Amino acid sequence: MFIVCSNCEFKYLVNSADLKPNGRMVECANCNHQWFQELDDTDITSSVPSTKKEELDQNLKNNKQKQKLDGLDQELKKKKEIDTNPGKKVIKSRT
Repeated sequence: MFIVCSNCEFKYLVNSADLKPNGRMVECANCNHQWFQELDDTDITSSVPSTKKEELDQNLKNNKQKQKLDGLDQELKKKKEIDTNPGKKVIKSRT
């Protein structure tokens, strides 16, 4: 979660778990101002920001779709090879 010094407006990215359930005293490294920072309940739902999580989910979905399309492309290429060479005989071996 992001916290901001109320004195100098310096911004910090902190782990929400470090703020304990009821908050804690923090000190600005820029101006030495101290304040009590409470935990914001909306920031503890996920350690990955929702926009980043959505982006990762979409990338995963796109990768799976790409893999599926790549497999279909390979099958189509094999079929075209057989169709474009009508004189070519396909011999299947028996094992």
